[in-house]
Amino acid sequence: AMDTMRLMYINLRPLPGNKIGFGKIPFRDGEMNLTLNAQGHGQYELQIVNPMNFYENVVQNVNKVLTVDSPDGVAVLGQLKADMTPKFQKALTRISAQKIPYDQLGLYPDELAEAMNAELEEKWAAKGVKITSLAIELNVDEESKLQCSMLWTECLSTRQERQRQATQTVLWQALWAWAWQAA
Repeated sequence: AMDTMRLMYINLRPLPGNKIGFGKIPFRDGEMNLTLNAQGHGQYELQIVNPMNFYENVVQNVNKVLTVDSPDGVAVLGQLKADMTPKFQKALTRISAQKIPYDQLGLYPDELAEAMNAELEEKWAAKGVKITSLAIELNVDEESKLQCSMLWTECLSTRQERQRQATQTVLWQALWAWAWQAA
């Protein structure tokens, strides 16, 4: 009826401890300039920033109770996770543009959360939610580790060869100068 009023409580505090994971996402390492297969897992903190959008586009029913462990709440978190997973590649591409080595990505959680929010903004603004923090433990697959190892070994070999050639050149120059003076 027109004169019926309903009250709904929506928690606006951040919701921590939501698990997320992804695998085999290309990541351009800033140190070695290689494209590696990144994989990671961690947690994100979610916050409802627009309760009206959250109600209209997510809850849609005043009788629905959403908690992190209720069936409907688990479904909502599952959908949000499904929204996030394909956006990791774009977010990692944004981060890799800063020339960050893959093993130091964990030092940039705020930048990764910001990149994820930028990727999710259009879809999640309608849902009234955003990521407030994101902690990901990033690693690369065995093939990428082998690729890094081979490149590192090659770099060391090349460096040692250049040092050997430089030393040899200096010795030949010194010998030539000595022979020239002796003549």
